[in-house]
Amino acid sequence: MDWVRLELDVSRFDPAPFAPLLRQAKAAGVSLATMHEISDVRALYELNKICSGDIPGREEFYSYEDYVTGRINVPCYDAAGVILAMGDGQKVRGWEWQRLRFMTGSHSAR
Repeated sequence: MDWVRLELDVSRFDPAPFAPLLRQAKAAGVSLATMHEISDVRALYELNKICSGDIPGREEFYSYEDYVTGRINVPCYDAAGVILAMGDGQKVRGWEWQRLRFMTGSHSAR
């Protein structure tokens, strides 16, 4: 698998262009939170399992225990780097996952 290195210079980031989109999402009942705030690993697992179902050639998804061991209880996991889209009574509806790559000093988006 080829990896793409993405970098964001937060000192130059301007959130203003995104404000209308955030207002639109809020008006539609969508809110954003981090995994650090929500702490619902099971909900993240269930959403990840559903979303992985359309990956060509994907074999059976991890068991919950294997998911926690291999994706959560690892040094590169940071709950503050998992941004969740919440809707329908605070159910997890989407996510963005930043993983720290200690070996290369880069981050990957999921």
